[in-house]
Amino acid sequence: MSDIAEGSRQPGGDWYPDARPDAPPIWKWPPRPLPIVKFLFGNPGYLFPWNVIFAAIAIVTWLYTQPELARMAEFEIGWIAHIFVRNLVLMVLIYGGLHLWLYTFKAEGFKAQGEEFKFHPKWCGEKKPRFLFGSQFVDNVIWSVASGCTIWSAYEVIMMWSYANGHLAMITWDAQPLHFALLLFVLVLRQTIHFYFIHRELHWPWLYKSAHYIHHKNVNTGPWTGLAMHPIEHVIFFSVVLLYWVVPSHPIHAMFTLQVAALM
Repeated sequence: MSDIAEGSRQPGGDWYPDARPDAPPIWKWPPRPLPIVKFLFGNPGYLFPWNVIFAAIAIVTWLYTQPELARMAEFEIGWIAHIFVRNLVLMVLIYGGLHLWLYTFKAEGFKAQGEEFKFHPKWCGEKKPRFLFGSQFVDNVIWSVASGCTIWSAYEVIMMWSYANGHLAMITWDAQPLHFALLLFVLVLRQTIHFYFIHRELHWPWLYKSAHYIHHKNVNTGPWTGLAMHPIEHVIFFSVVLLYWVVPSHPIHAMFTLQVAALM
């Protein structure tokens, strides 16, 4: 928020920054080497802190929470449920933790930032007929869990089954360390490009009216809003992982790609 923290409240209550956020230097022409290096390796920047944190989450979940790859060669309810529950726990810890910290229990010292960084002073909508059960929070949780976590996990299940059966070209850190590291490095940059193009597609009138409108009901967003989408949109959104059907990779890359899409 450092580049847009200066701003003011307008008469209607909305907050406007004094200046629009600047585009990252990698998208500017002509290229400027020093700003690009600072963006890629500085803090905050492309790698630090968030992409490093999410890469660490992917590695840890692969090492300590993922079923053995050989076990995933056959579709079985046990390991499929394991992946779904693990992903749900990640979602609740990150979305739920942010909601708890920033949106609830002001009397007990939470709502930690108050309205300081909110573009709109109002909190999540309640008693609004456009939301399921009249509650934005409940609506967002239902779409995020019932559709978002399910489709996220379904993509992961298909990818892991494919790795386990040799349908996807799989690399390892020991045999291809440079390929392994470089692929991990460029994944989020590629995901931003994927997101740009699918988001434009989702605003085509027929896709917007049939699916994307659900996400846009959330004029005033919260931590659970990011993945509150129609199943059609989730299928398109998580398709970013299908790159590994043509690019040799490791299951960690697939997990990292899906986790970034779901959680960041």
